[in-house]
Amino acid sequence: MLQDLLGGEEIWVVDRGLEETAKAGLRLATRLIRPDEFWMTTGGCLVVNDDMWQSTIEKFKPNSAGPLHPDRLAEYLFQTANKADR
Repeated sequence: MLQDLLGGEEIWVVDRGLEETAKAGLRLATRLIRPDEFWMTTGGCLVVNDDMWQSTIEKFKPNSAGPLHPDRLAEYLFQTANKADR
């Protein structure tokens, strides 16, 4: 079971590799699909460290522009990771 950090919803994610390697408290950005009553990862994912998450929270604080679309969050996280790798 994972918690969606945007919506707060608890979701059942089926991923054998993630189940075996993930530690409690891990934050990651990944795409999900819902083929039935559960979710599955769709491939690549990005571990999100504390600095990346804090930067993201600051950039996407609720404002008058309306709710954040999940694709914008993933895009920002991956751009932040790219900048950190350089």
